[in-house]
Amino acid sequence: MKYSELNEQKKHGTDGFPFEYYHVSKHHTQYEMPLHWHKEFELVHVVNGRLSLHLNGVEYLLKSGDIIAVNRGVLHRGQPEDCVYDCVVFSLDMLKSPCDTVNQLLLPIISGQKWINVFLEADDSILYKTALALFGTARQNTVYKELDVTAKLLAFLTEAYKADLVGNPQNARRDRRLTGLSEFLEWLESNMCERLTLAKMAQHLGLNEKYFCRIFREATGKTPIDHLNFIRINNACHLLVHENMSVTEAAMHSGFSDLSYFSKIFKKYKGTAPSNWLKNHHN
Repeated sequence: MKYSELNEQKKHGTDGFPFEYYHVSKHHTQYEMPLHWHKEFELVHVVNGRLSLHLNGVEYLLKSGDIIAVNRGVLHRGQPEDCVYDCVVFSLDMLKSPCDTVNQLLLPIISGQKWINVFLEADDSILYKTALALFGTARQNTVYKELDVTAKLLAFLTEAYKADLVGNPQNARRDRRLTGLSEFLEWLESNMCERLTLAKMAQHLGLNEKYFCRIFREATGKTPIDHLNFIRINNACHLLVHENMSVTEAAMHSGFSDLSYFSKIFKKYKGTAPSNWLKNHHN
């Protein structure tokens, strides 16, 4: 899955049913979750292992069974540790109702004025069981799946309200640095194939290089160049698997003009040569 598939430009599901399920393991083309954001709401469930998830710069350590909510517009990234995790990404617009009283509860969440402040550990609570049931339904492919998913989403929101977990955003202070970084990540995705230098990236944000590098590393855990190479490699992986491009084509379409350098960077992030990696990931 390339970076653009996880930012606000990606269409999750269909126009009529904007809901998508993702299962991520070591064999996924994007095992490590890069820093990104999107307009949709997301739930993340750790099946096994551990996942370090950063939401607007705050770290949450998830273990097997844990479920966490990622509200719209939140900058987030994840570092798995021998981990398998599931994600459901969806637009809450799909739940709008002709009933005004229902919309009064939905619209503040849809607009981002309120958050669903949920970080659940495995227990016997109705909220946890409801969230877990949503993931179970998301994995299935039945004729009534859309109806079942809609019902479980409404049940999840209802239980979140009952548990008093819908309210003011937590850790949501979006200072100018975070806002600028969100816009920068979108720009970087759109321009990854250009000849981008550190100076050019810093200039785009109107910052000096030293300060730019410091705030970028604080947010992403990587230097700007490392992050650029990371999303380029993930894009190449997507092209190799889903577009059936050759290694050379995928490299060129991801911003690499030197094949030997591409192979070196690919091995740095994926642990093996592109051709070997492809053997284990081709559909």
